Amino acid sequence: QELAQLLSSRADASTNPAAARDYRAEAADIVLRKLGNQDAAIGMFEEVLKDDPTHPMALDAIASIHEQREEWKELAELLTRRVKQSTGTNKVTAHLKLGELYEDRLDQFEKASVQYEAALAVDETSIDALKGLERVYARTGDFANLLLTLEKQLEVVATPRQKIGLLEHIGAIQE
Repeated sequence: QELAQLLSSRADASTNPAAARDYRAEAADIVLRKLGNQDAAIGMFEEVLKDDPTHPMALDAIASIHEQREEWKELAELLTRRVKQSTGTNKVTAHLKLGELYEDRLDQFEKASVQYEAALAVDETSIDALKGLERVYARTGDFANLLLTLEKQLEVVATPRQKIGLLEHIGAIQE
């Protein structure tokens, strides 16, 4: 606790805003990991995010807490923020995580498919996004889109064995 207070004091005294944020994040991490006070840590990490909405340690720690507590809606809000702030492959990863959360934890298949489609808009060869769409369309009985997704996967997969498996799946659906 003394170390967390020392880091907070250093943050207050720092003239460098980035260093101050990092001190606050380290203090919050100590409160979380050493003292086990999740509520206080969330508050401290949120303060860091007010100054820097993309601070990776703060975002990861809050996401981890929400996941441990099974606070899926709060986690979805946090991941939505991460999607908006990310670019390139990080954006694809953020869309995939959010899509999986909607699919697996919140049973919001339409929102899941929107996230997987958004990942494909950034990287049209993302097999993880295509697999996500495949699962969503199969679970919702949307066979027309399922077939289109499987055909897109045919263009992306690398091995003949994978292509054969996809062709068999397509054939089974069309029967």
